[in-house]
Amino acid sequence: MNAPSGISYLQDDTLWVVSTRSSLVQQFPRNGEFVRGFGSVGDDPGQLDHPWGVAVDPIDGSVVVADWRNDRVRDFHRKASYCRCWMNWVETQVA
Repeated sequence: MNAPSGISYLQDDTLWVVSTRSSLVQQFPRNGEFVRGFGSVGDDPGQLDHPWGVAVDPIDGSVVVADWRNDRVRDFHRKASYCRCWMNWVETQVA
């Protein structure tokens, strides 16, 4: 890991860690052995630039990553070969 900046711990004892400087998202079981990971530096689909946080959808297993330098949130679907991306946020005011 290189500058871990976000973790998500699941009920099945799986830990997801985001490494900011290496732009990687990695999965570890309770014993700490590396299971899998994804990501590389860039702004293309599947790439990240300084990811900062991670969460996992407990229903479908999607891994949601805050992609800081690309100003977007990425949703990597566990069982598919695609990812969704949210960009161009609209700021709203609460009265």
